Amino acid sequence: MELDQSALQSLIEANGNEVYTVSYDGGSPGHTGNAGVIHCLDSYWSYDDNGNFGGPYNDIDEALFDCHIGFGEVDLTVTSSELSSKQIASRLELDCSTGHSVCINEEEWVMDKDGELNLRAEEKDEDEDDEDDDEDEDEEEDEDEDDEDEDEDEE
Repeated sequence: MELDQSALQSLIEANGNEVYTVSYDGGSPGHTGNAGVIHCLDSYWSYDDNGNFGGPYNDIDEALFDCHIGFGEVDLTVTSSELSSKQIASRLELDCSTGHSVCINEEEWVMDKDGELNLRAEEKDEDEDDEDDDEDEDEEEDEDEDDEDEDEDEE
């Protein structure tokens, strides 16, 4: 008995565990969608909302295609039970502006000026560190000016 593609897909969807999902919304018809990866039968299976279904793959990275990781300036939500938020952020290939945010494993990540995604809380910490560095530099400059004033007074 031969199992057809749709029967196999139904079997995998019914018995597998979804380990990666992505949904996106570009704000207009035709610019929304979702895709995912299912772990079943000791393999990974890839799907998208255009009817594409593939597998088996040996690991999750083999099952991730452009429809899972490549996006422009869209509202994007990605969840995975197998990949950490940091691992997902490093795999995403985004063509978007500085400050664009995406939701990864229920955390807000933001695109920085170097084209890297950073956890929103970490970004704030980095900004605060930069401000602290600026304050430290200002204090050092004030101390240097005080030292110069003392040197002039001694002469």
